[in-house]
Amino acid sequence: MTTYASPVTVLVIHWGQSGAGPRLAHGMARALREVSDVDVAFSYASNADNASASQDLDVPQHSIRTYRSKLGVITGLPRLVVGVIGLRRFIRSHKIDVVVSPMFSIWQSLAVHVALPRSVLYLASVHDAVAHPGDGSMAWAVATRLDRSRADGFIVYSEAVEAQLIESGVAKPIWRTIHPVFAREDSPSAVRGGPVRVIGMFGRMLPYKGLDIFADAIRILRERGFEVDAPVVGDGPALGTLSPELRQQIRSVPGWVDDGQVNEVVASFDVLALPYIEASQSGVLAVALAEGVPTVVTPVGGLVEQVEQTSAGLLASEVTSEAFADALESLIRDPAKYECLSAAAKAAADGAFSWARVGRDVLNATHEVRMHERAAR
Repeated sequence: MTTYASPVTVLVIHWGQSGAGPRLAHGMARALREVSDVDVAFSYASNADNASASQDLDVPQHSIRTYRSKLGVITGLPRLVVGVIGLRRFIRSHKIDVVVSPMFSIWQSLAVHVALPRSVLYLASVHDAVAHPGDGSMAWAVATRLDRSRADGFIVYSEAVEAQLIESGVAKPIWRTIHPVFAREDSPSAVRGGPVRVIGMFGRMLPYKGLDIFADAIRILRERGFEVDAPVVGDGPALGTLSPELRQQIRSVPGWVDDGQVNEVVASFDVLALPYIEASQSGVLAVALAEGVPTVVTPVGGLVEQVEQTSAGLLASEVTSEAFADALESLIRDPAKYECLSAAAKAAADGAFSWARVGRDVLNATHEVRMHERAAR
């Protein structure tokens, strides 16, 4: 690991309440705390799903109670003003050098513009260079613009997103790391063996996630004589656009899944299916790594990197239901391959895709953005 002449004081900030953001922020703060040459502080939403775990981190903390609804974004603005004032004082009193955001949120994107002194550098994470079909909104666009305009550099989690940023004309420095695993500390998983009976999808079913490809691939498998269960856990507009024939192929499990139950859901699958028509990288795949669950994915975006770098899944030959069914069938027919992929998932979770690597990569980025800023003066 690179050593630097002087330590750096880093504030990890994320004001989201649920989903991958709070888990990423907590994990990043904890990972940075474990490496040398850095002092870590943490700013988070006190009403986040994992707030109790964040409170247990032995680092200086700033918290703010944020919103839980679209209306709350507006009605809570007086609370935002108080939070911004408190954040600016916290940054000054703890002599923060660099603020790192693992993921943006609406209030947070406003706050960094006001609360961060110009002398404090800001590294913003970019998970999606452009919004996925069905995933964008006016609020998303405004928050993204604010976040990126204040940033002194970017952290990305796949080569695909890095390439998209460069292609879009971004001139600020970019540092790349990996999307780390989301593990259950209280329930370590083991390497799995066959047979493959449950092939599932998880998450908000938006148009780009290829639910129709998945359902048709299941139909093809059944026509070939394979009896599999195909749970689709989560809500979303793509469910409503499936034809009646394809709807019959899946077992819809609607409803919100609490963050603490995500790993349990993915662990209930024998295979995680990611038949996306486009992708940056997948946080659900990161959960599957931790649970030792092999994946089958379409050859798009950062999914290719995640599978090739971990050897924990199979790539369909193309983005079609026939090709996806072929990849699934090859895994069903080969128990030895299945066990090998599961073992590779566990190895990646403990090594190349671990939080320790993210901690080292982010620390290097904080030092290098400071050197870049000095050189630009």
